[in-house]
Amino acid sequence: MNKKCSELKRLSRAGLLGNFPIVICAYVLVSAIVNIVTRVFTLPVSNLYEEYYMDFIMGERVTMPEITELPISCYVGLAAVIVVSIISTVLYAGIARIQLNLMRGEKFGIGYVFGEFRHRPDRYIVAALLKIVISLFCYLPGLVFYILAVLNIEESIFLVYMMVSIVAMIVGMILDIFFRIKLMLSTYLLVDNENLSAVNSFKDSFDFMNGHVLRAVYIYLSFIPMTLLTILTFGLGGLWVQPYMEGTFVNFYLDVIGEFKRIQEEERRLDEEMGPSFETYV
Repeated sequence: MNKKCSELKRLSRAGLLGNFPIVICAYVLVSAIVNIVTRVFTLPVSNLYEEYYMDFIMGERVTMPEITELPISCYVGLAAVIVVSIISTVLYAGIARIQLNLMRGEKFGIGYVFGEFRHRPDRYIVAALLKIVISLFCYLPGLVFYILAVLNIEESIFLVYMMVSIVAMIVGMILDIFFRIKLMLSTYLLVDNENLSAVNSFKDSFDFMNGHVLRAVYIYLSFIPMTLLTILTFGLGGLWVQPYMEGTFVNFYLDVIGEFKRIQEEERRLDEEMGPSFETYV
C-alpha cells in the first residue's frame, strides 16, 4: 500500500533530524556557486543596461542597442550563464545523492555535492537539455500563433491569432507541468544507476509514475503554505523548506519504486526465520 503524504513528510523530518547543518550547507554551497558565477558573467550586460537606465533617469534621450550591436563580452557572458545553468544540474544531482543516502541511513557528506562529476555527469546534462526541449515543444504552438498575430496588421485576424495563442499557451503550460511530473524521478534513477542513460531514465520515470501523478501533485500543493512562509521570511524559510520538500520527494521515490515494501518484506522474512524472540515469553 502506498504511503500517505503525511507519512512521507514524517520520514523526511526523521531523516533530517540532527543532519540539518550538512544538508543546509550543501544547498547554500550550490546556490552560492551558481549565483556568484552567474553574477560575474552577466556583469557586462548588467552594467550596459544600468548605464542606459541612468541616462533615462537623467532625462536624456535613450536608444537601446539592437541585439546585434551588443559588445562581444555580453554574448560571452550570456553563453557562459547557459553553460553554468546546465552544469549546475550535476551539482543538484549531488544534493539528490545526499538526500537519498540520508533517507536510506547511508553515509553522506558535504563533498557528495561534487561527487556526481565522477559518475558520468554527461547523463545529467543530456537529461537537462532534453527537458528544455520538451518544454519548448509544449509552448511552441502558442509562440507560433503569437508571432503570426504580431506580424498580421488586420485587426480581426490579429484577435483570432491572439486568442488561439492564449489557448495554446494554457494547453502548453498544462502539458509542461504534466511532463515535469512524469519525469520527476529521472534524476533519482540516474543517481541510483550509473549505467542508466538519460533517455532510459525518462522511460523508467514515466513507467514508475503511472498512477502516482495525482499523489505527486497533492504533495506539491501541501507545501504551498510553507512556500508562502519562505516568501514572507525573504527566503530564509527556504533553508528549512527546500531540504524538507526534497526529502519528502525522495521518500516518495523510494515508495514508488517499491523500496519500502521490499524492506518490510525482508524484515518479515527474517522474523519468520528467526522465530519468536525471547521478549515474547517474558
